Amino acid sequence: MPIKSNNPFEDGRALYERMVKELIVDIPIGGGMYRPQLNLSGLVKLVLEQPKAAQVATQMLAEANEDKAVAQLHGTWLMMALIAAFGEEDTSVQLTRKMAPDFYESAVLQLREQFGS
Repeated sequence: MPIKSNNPFEDGRALYERMVKELIVDIPIGGGMYRPQLNLSGLVKLVLEQPKAAQVATQMLAEANEDKAVAQLHGTWLMMALIAAFGEEDTSVQLTRKMAPDFYESAVLQLREQFGS
């Protein structure tokens, strides 16, 4: 269990690093290429344990200057977990939506595709 700090950015970075290390698996698709696969239920559990860190990690990804495609994918996954954990109308989800509107829109579309309206 990670030790929580008094620095929200450290907590957000630690949550993100844990997500990447423990909840994303690269699936081989041939030709030396891989497709990342997320354990969404594991991420929802992590988000429920550390909601503020998840919000900060989402914001950090929204402001990322490098590897925009990875930031978009991972930020969308974090937003999906926030929505799944707390619901679309939750005030903290709506606050995070304002910080990362592209992640929110993408997350809502993916959740609807995967689980229906």
